[in-house]
Amino acid sequence: MKPMLHLIPGTMCTARLWSAVAERLADTVDLVHVPIPQAPDLAATVAALRAHIGEDGANVAGFSLGAYLAASLAVRHPGAVGRLMLISNTPCPLSAAEQRQRAAILDWVERHGYTGISRAKAASLVDAGDARQEIIDTILAMDAELGEAVFVHQMRVTTERTDLAEPLGALGVPVDFVFSRADPMLDHAWLERFAHRCPRAHLHAVEGRGHMLPLEQPDAVVARLRRWLARAARID
Repeated sequence: MKPMLHLIPGTMCTARLWSAVAERLADTVDLVHVPIPQAPDLAATVAALRAHIGEDGANVAGFSLGAYLAASLAVRHPGAVGRLMLISNTPCPLSAAEQRQRAAILDWVERHGYTGISRAKAASLVDAGDARQEIIDTILAMDAELGEAVFVHQMRVTTERTDLAEPLGALGVPVDFVFSRADPMLDHAWLERFAHRCPRAHLHAVEGRGHMLPLEQPDAVVARLRRWLARAARID
């Protein structure tokens, strides 16, 4: 029987985020896309994820915001998650500057409406490479598909975040982090501190600065997922 892997996407991402990963894993892994629920607050969002996944001891991988939600799921619902892979995320509070920026964006959207992510903003998430423009197009398409209501909900519900280092480390759940070595959206010092304190944490850095690793570097992500799931099978 194929192992099951639950995949939680990032802000304004659909199942297309995982398309290149799915192409490479579908023959050996049962992949389940878990969209971010539209719940009234963070706790309710995580509870809805718990209900969607259902099983205990689940294999859960999250990307960016989805990684923070996956870590929150493990912390808030002990036993729900058997192992975690957190891609392009550090599960800690957003900076004060980013929180202010989000508040300003929401104010703008309330007054003028949401016109979608700009191409320049999408480009800032993607490293140089032959497929760069195609990846940017995918980011824009996912954003357009989800629209204003989803954008506003995700921004409002997930801006206030707590530092999950202590409760996540105390759980003893294996946690693998996959990230770009120079991704400016991550707190790299936080990752080093967490890995130093938590013996079941593993850091896997890929070269570059790209944030959208499931689209940009699917081979690297898939290689890590295969090793991660193989480790789980040996332990089980």
